[in-house]
Amino acid sequence: MRRYIVATLLVPLVATVLAADPPALAEAPAVPSGLIVHEWGTFTEMQGTDGVVLDGLHHEEEQLPDFVYDRSRSPEVYEGVRTKMETPVTYFYGPASMSVDVRVRFPRGVLTQWYPIATSFAPAVREAGPPVALRGGELVWNKLVLLAANDPRMARVRLPVTRANDPWNHARETDAMVVKAFGNPHCQWEKMLFYRGLGKIEMPVVVVAKDKSRFTVTNRDTLAVTGAIAIQVEGGVGAFSILGTLGGRGRTDLVAPLTAGAGEPLAAMVPRLQRALVAILAAEGLYGKEAWAMVRTWTASYFHTPGLRILYCLPRATTDKAIPLTVTPAPTETVRVMVARLECLTPERETAIECSVHGLGDPELEVRERARRELEALGRFAEPNLRRVVARTNDPDVRTRAQELLATLAPAR
Repeated sequence: MRRYIVATLLVPLVATVLAADPPALAEAPAVPSGLIVHEWGTFTEMQGTDGVVLDGLHHEEEQLPDFVYDRSRSPEVYEGVRTKMETPVTYFYGPASMSVDVRVRFPRGVLTQWYPIATSFAPAVREAGPPVALRGGELVWNKLVLLAANDPRMARVRLPVTRANDPWNHARETDAMVVKAFGNPHCQWEKMLFYRGLGKIEMPVVVVAKDKSRFTVTNRDTLAVTGAIAIQVEGGVGAFSILGTLGGRGRTDLVAPLTAGAGEPLAAMVPRLQRALVAILAAEGLYGKEAWAMVRTWTASYFHTPGLRILYCLPRATTDKAIPLTVTPAPTETVRVMVARLECLTPERETAIECSVHGLGDPELEVRERARRELEALGRFAEPNLRRVVARTNDPDVRTRAQELLATLAPAR
C-alpha cells in the first residue's frame, strides 16, 4: 500500500519541489519508542546502446579514507563485475544505548569494503589463484554498541579523522546514534555502518537506443520502480527529465534530456536536481538529513559526470533479496532505500570512444595526445567502455589497441 501511495504522489511532489522551496522533511524522533534502522546506497551498472550490461565496474571513483577495511587492496582478481554496490550506510536510532548484532549478505557478490571492523567476513581473502567467484559475500558485526546522545560514554567518542572535503563526511550529518565496535587495539566509533561490494545481479531497468536521441526504457520486473530521473551532462551543461514511476513490465519512450530541450549550466541545474532527488528519497522513507546526506555524497558523481544516466529507486523486495540484512534484536522499523544508477551509452558516445582508440595510432602527435586525454577522462568507466569497443568494432587495429589498454587496467583490480 505504501508503495502505491509513493507512486501516486511522487511526480506532483517533485514538481512542487522544483517550483519552490522543498516541503518540510521528516526528521528522526527525539526519543524513538524502539530500535529504528535506516539505510541508503547505490547499485551502479553500465549498458551499451542495445541494453547489454557491460563488465568491468570494479574501479573506484574516489579513494575511500585509509581507515576503511578494503579487501580489494589484496592481489585478488574479480572477473565479470557487472554491478557495483556503492556506499550503503546503515543508521540506528533508539530510546537508549543498546547492543546489537548485524549481518549483511550478498548472495551474488563479494563485500569488498567496510567500516568499522567486522567480527567476520566471507569469502576469505586469497593471495593468489583464479578470479574470485562473485557469490557468498557476508559481513557480521557482533556486539555493536549503539550510544544514545545522553550516554556518558559519548564524551570519549572520537570519530576517525577525514579530510575536510571528503565525501565521507556527508554521511555523518544525521541524528543517528554513534556505533561502537571493538577493534584491535582500540575500539572504533562511527555514525553508521558502511559497506560496499562487487557483484553480478540483474537490475530491473533496460535502456535501448532507437537512434541518437530516442531511447526505450523497459522495466522487466513485475514490481514497479519509483522516482526515475534521466540526467544528461555534456560540456559543462546539463538537463534532466522526471520519469516518475515505471510500472511492472512497463515500457516508456525517453528523449535524451539535452535533445528534448536546451541545457543549462550545471551551477543552475544541480541545486534543482538535488532538491528533486531529496524529495524522492524522503518519499521512500528516509529522514530529511539522511536524504540530504546521500544526495550530497553523490552530487559530483550523479550530477557532474558527463554522459546519460537514469536513477531510480529499487523496490524494497529487490533490495532485501540482493543484500539481505539481519539486525538482532529485531528493529521496530527498517527502511532501506537503494538507488539504481544506470549509465547508458549513446550511439554518439560509443562512436566517439572507438574514434579515440583509433586516434592512438594516428601519425600526428596532437591527435594521439587528444585521444589519450579523451580516454583518460573516462575514469573508472574506462574498462566497460573499452570492453564495448572490443565487442563492436570492425577494425582489427582498434580492437588490438583496446585490448592492450584493458591489459593495463588489470593491476587496478
